[in-house]
Amino acid sequence: MAMSRTVAMSRTAAMNRTAAMSRTVVMSRTVAMSRTAAMDRTAAMNRTAAISRTERRKQEWDI
Repeated sequence: MAMSRTVAMSRTAAMNRTAAMSRTVVMSRTVAMSRTAAMDRTAAMNRTAAISRTERRKQEWDI
């Protein structure tokens, strides 16, 4: 009886550990994905801002 209880306990512990690990992996993946998405967005915004700035400068030169 005591043996089966220990086996069950260790099995639950292992399951909890695996669940926690996979959860952290998923969370870190999501965080990393959202971080890169935010970075891409910022980079794109900066790029468009720089382009519009140079366009404006060109127009000023044309005049």
